Amino acid sequence: MSKFFIIFIKGIVGLIWFVATVVTAILLSPFVLASWISGMLDKKQNSDKEKSSSGDSEK
Repeated sequence: MSKFFIIFIKGIVGLIWFVATVVTAILLSPFVLASWISGMLDKKQNSDKEKSSSGDSEK
């Protein structure tokens, strides 16, 4: 009977760990997406600034 309880407790702990991992990933995904989009926009703005500043110096 004690072997059953050990397996049962391990199953509960594994289930809690899995649920916590999934919930954490779902809660953090908007922030990861926002930071990725922000990084993409920053790269675009920096490349646009470099193009405009190099274009001004040539004129």
